[in-house]
Amino acid sequence: MTQTTTPPAPEVPLPPGTHVISDWADWDFQYRLIWGERRDIADISISVQPCASQLPNGTIDDHGEPPAIMLDEIKEPVEPGGGVYRDHFAISADGARRLAHALLETADEIDGWVNR
Repeated sequence: MTQTTTPPAPEVPLPPGTHVISDWADWDFQYRLIWGERRDIADISISVQPCASQLPNGTIDDHGEPPAIMLDEIKEPVEPGGGVYRDHFAISADGARRLAHALLETADEIDGWVNR
């Protein structure tokens, strides 16, 4: 009978303000998935939340699974009494900066229409 051993989970600290969403064992001890604080944007049913893969040496993977910002549309329950559900859209940090710039330009354009 062949006996297999499970490697020990790396003992590295989480980055400040993060929590584990999927642990080492879920990914053959190659990495774990971590999430940061969710920020709900009032009045538009959108939330943003950072996520990343943390490697066993404690660093954040920025090549294979680079960090991303999850943009979520918060929707109504599918059935009565059910919780809300979210549609995920992942974007890189650089993409988020470009999106923020485009959103600000678009908001300025709309303000120009209204403030004639």
